[in-house]
Amino acid sequence: PQALLGEFAHAIAGDTRKTSGVSFDSLELMGEEQVQESVEVVRTQQAVAIAVEAELTELNALICAVQGLKTVQADRNPMRPEVYVRALRTVTQQSPVAPSVRRRWLLHLGEAMGPELARSYREMCAMLRAQGVNEAGFSVAASSQASAPPAAPAAAPAADAKTLLNVHE
Repeated sequence: PQALLGEFAHAIAGDTRKTSGVSFDSLELMGEEQVQESVEVVRTQQAVAIAVEAELTELNALICAVQGLKTVQADRNPMRPEVYVRALRTVTQQSPVAPSVRRRWLLHLGEAMGPELARSYREMCAMLRAQGVNEAGFSVAASSQASAPPAAPAAAPAADAKTLLNVHE
């Protein structure tokens, strides 16, 4: 609980760091165990994000409304999945076990976390709606192509011909 409360505090303070700060440049500086653990954290993050995708959209809109925001800003939700995964990583790193065991824990606990977090998100949404909270809106960014005239139909076959790929044995 303390690790999760700490991560909530960071998130509320505006900390939008990613679960894993792994970049190609930093891989050179990491040991093999660190790289493997970072990969497992990213996998855990992806698995949890997929499991909560639908519920998270609604929760983000409600949380932003509670914060007085007119539009949804997902990074302002202190209960976003990466916050939970960071707390899980913190707890596993504090455990006096081999790195390979921590990676297995991340894998299995991440698989279990997704559905449970989705259930919690549904419950939070229901509670917020019962309190009269209405969702913040989603802002729509205009794309640069929206104002451009549509391409002429005659150009389409030429573009297709350039991208045609043939594979021969």
